[in-house]
Amino acid sequence: MSNVMFFDKNKLSEKSTYTIDPYVGLSSYLYDRLNTPIVSSNGYNNDASTWTITVTFEATVTIDVMIIDGINATGVIEAYIGSAWTNIATISTSYKTFFKKLNSEISTNSIRIKLTNTGSNSEKTISEIIFTKMIGQLEKNPTRIESKLSESSKVH
Repeated sequence: MSNVMFFDKNKLSEKSTYTIDPYVGLSSYLYDRLNTPIVSSNGYNNDASTWTITVTFEATVTIDVMIIDGINATGVIEAYIGSAWTNIATISTSYKTFFKKLNSEISTNSIRIKLTNTGSNSEKTISEIIFTKMIGQLEKNPTRIESKLSESSKVH
């Protein structure tokens, strides 16, 4: 199986509504395609506490891939499906980058991330969130890349 996957654009945007206790103003950092600055909890530095980020999309979105960068805590990801919150992924260890390809697509208008244990009673952090769909995958990894340009057309 190939490790090379292609994705649709991130469903998060400035048109989404974010509930981040207490830093709503920092929500643009969650989809800016930069891994700094990070969004950090404030006062949730006890591993027994849960820090929740809720994203409400402008319209219903369909996703099957979740990527969270700069994450330092365990937790769960839930989607509002039908009339209830449903667990769609478990973050079982603190990752620098969390990646999850769902078994099937889901359609939702809201997703929440609930972070708990950092293992060191520190503030929970996230630098980037991507909710998207996989649109393709190579059957195998390429062994080499060959240019179709003639030598005379290459500019150095």
